[in-house]
Amino acid sequence: MSERQDADAVDRDTENPSAINNLTDSATNSSPDADEEDKEITSLSQDTYGLLLISNPNTIEFLSSLFVCFFQITLIVMITLDLLTSGGIGDPLFNPPSEVSYQVQVGQCMALIISVLTQSDIVEAIELLVYSPSILAEYTNVHPTQILIVNVMHFVVGCGGLFIVFLAVVQADELIDLFSNFAAMEFVSNIDEIFFQMANLSYFGSNLVKKTEDLKKIEIPSIHRGVLTKQIFLFLPAIVIFSLWIPVVLKTFAGQYLAPSYTVSIPDNYDKNDSYLSGIYNLTKCTEDKRFTYVRDKTVVKENGDSMKGVIAYCKKTQTWVLNYYITTHLGSEPTHICDQIDKNSIYDPCKNIVLRSPRTLKYTFEEFSPSQWSIKVPTGGFAPVPSFFNYMPNECYQDRDCSNLHGSGKDGNEFGGICIQKTNTCSCGNGRFGVLCEHPKPCLILHEENLDEESNGVISENDEIAKLVYDKSLPFYFNDRPVYIQSIVGNVYLTLYQGVRYIQYGIAGYELAGNEVTDDDIVTYFKTNTTQILKPSVLNPSNSTTESLLSEQTDAGSPAGLDWYVIVSDAGIVTKRKGGSFGIFMKAPVRYACPDCDIVGISCGSSGECVNNTCNCSNGYSGSLCQIWPDFSETHNDTTFMPTFTVTPSTNST
Repeated sequence: MSERQDADAVDRDTENPSAINNLTDSATNSSPDADEEDKEITSLSQDTYGLLLISNPNTIEFLSSLFVCFFQITLIVMITLDLLTSGGIGDPLFNPPSEVSYQVQVGQCMALIISVLTQSDIVEAIELLVYSPSILAEYTNVHPTQILIVNVMHFVVGCGGLFIVFLAVVQADELIDLFSNFAAMEFVSNIDEIFFQMANLSYFGSNLVKKTEDLKKIEIPSIHRGVLTKQIFLFLPAIVIFSLWIPVVLKTFAGQYLAPSYTVSIPDNYDKNDSYLSGIYNLTKCTEDKRFTYVRDKTVVKENGDSMKGVIAYCKKTQTWVLNYYITTHLGSEPTHICDQIDKNSIYDPCKNIVLRSPRTLKYTFEEFSPSQWSIKVPTGGFAPVPSFFNYMPNECYQDRDCSNLHGSGKDGNEFGGICIQKTNTCSCGNGRFGVLCEHPKPCLILHEENLDEESNGVISENDEIAKLVYDKSLPFYFNDRPVYIQSIVGNVYLTLYQGVRYIQYGIAGYELAGNEVTDDDIVTYFKTNTTQILKPSVLNPSNSTTESLLSEQTDAGSPAGLDWYVIVSDAGIVTKRKGGSFGIFMKAPVRYACPDCDIVGISCGSSGECVNNTCNCSNGYSGSLCQIWPDFSETHNDTTFMPTFTVTPSTNST
């Protein structure tokens, strides 16, 4: 033994007598073959876990190293929770991008392979797990239980670091973001090594410097057994990670991370036909430039008999998402028929008949943009900023709170408007509520008509004419996901229904449906189809010069109650065969609907009334079904005419 080796032996004997005695005895009693084998040695990991293996639990070195380990574990847990909830409140815990490019998916695979092979905490823990804790205890002079706990903790922390790398990588939708996240997560896994290096450089005191030097000197004879055990421990995390990643890729290819449908509201500021494309757009298997398309659930029948189908797709030529339509006279209503026509018959071009378009993008989903960033086609050519009414909302839930959080204000103190069915991610509404997300309270059974004062807009009186809710057997009938009301005025029958962005009061002739007596079944049979007609005088009201008696303001409300109403004073803007146009020129109508049921959420009797058994008891001289008629109006006015005489300056249809 050389002088240098003698000196090292003396030092090691001073610091760890039992360890050096064991090594000396082993060298004395071994055979030549054993001496040859002992030349292969291994060292403890030079990090905080190595310090925990050689430090007694009651020392400052052990406690300092333990603090760093807990700091690393806490950071891993916090990052994991942040990545799992990165989509926001109400989103699923695991929320990868809806669609990514093939390059990103290849990059994900490469990053995961690299992370498994370079995860030092896992490899170092595996190297020591094949040793018996009692054997390692002879070289570290600590209890075997401590060695076992530290090694298991080291392995678990390595797996935790690998998991956050997986989450960061699989949720990236750009290649540069992917490897940036990968590098950041790798840094978290190296915190224990960084602490060891700083301790060795005397940043944390002389005791830790001495302990790090002791750790460097400890050498353990290598053993060649346990190769299979090492392979199992190494490849098990890799198998788990890839078994999680592969389903993500397959679901991405199938579009399963996309919203199943969207509710779209298209304003009628420029073209009346555009607004009829409002409604629910369902996800299909049809793709344009590797991007999934959404198709309107109903077909709009134009005046010439052609069918118009709304589609949200990607236009590769302009690199924009578009909402457009295509015309066909033989369109099937099922999504499979739609894909057949789009893909096989080549009747659809995503770059033609554009109504709305997004900014230029290479993204694989249009939900990356807010509705306000889109632009709308104008009749004069080109595109203009979209009116504020344009909107689209995903129709999916992940928790009950997504089905309209009522904050305990619902009937019987219910907290939510419905229950989220996890299998389909759809809401099942309760207490009569309706809407894809149960966002609307139960429809009012009847509506009263209010006459308004032209100057103050206050309620003068309520008409005796009552609009009644239309039923489909025992349930309310919904057209375009809104309730339908029927009303008889001076011997004529009127329907109030939702056109897509406005409620419209249509006058209908009884013989057009089922004779002079119009029943709910007649209305349901006529309107309960997979098509929506752009109604015109020759279809519903041939005796009237205009089909629409009254039109509400643009709205997404679940009831016509409380809305402002208008009449058309000029048909100059009504859609004809010429390009462009809209409903026409409007004039404010001094009428309004009111729901007299004060038990419905959101309806109040005001400060001069009290709701008793669904009815308002008024005081202080107020009257009306909701105590909304002022005392001076109820005393000085007695106007119950359906359409009072009024003079209002006409305005355009920008409402």
